[in-house]
Amino acid sequence: MATAFRRKSDNKVVVLLTYLTDINNIDFTNTNMSCTIKNGGKQLTFNDVNTNDFERIDDVTPPTSFRGNCMTYIDGTWAVDNNYVNVINNTRTSIGLEEVNPQV
Repeated sequence: MATAFRRKSDNKVVVLLTYLTDINNIDFTNTNMSCTIKNGGKQLTFNDVNTNDFERIDDVTPPTSFRGNCMTYIDGTWAVDNNYVNVINNTRTSIGLEEVNPQV
């Protein structure tokens, strides 16, 4: 299972944590979200993810392939925002990067 951080305004999941050893190690405040992926590992901080603009959802079944901001999660259902994926892929192609392909 995973923990998702979903933007309240559009239901887009920006962070999906799948490898946490203990979800109680997530510090989610009105200024940021931080966690440690492995015991003794370096702490990760997401400065734009906060309780004002995002909600935390635990026990999420992750999609087959996740890409932040490209997917919504509503009532237990994942959906790909194909318009946003096209924008990202057009930019990535123009600078010679491989396209992304998020999958439910």
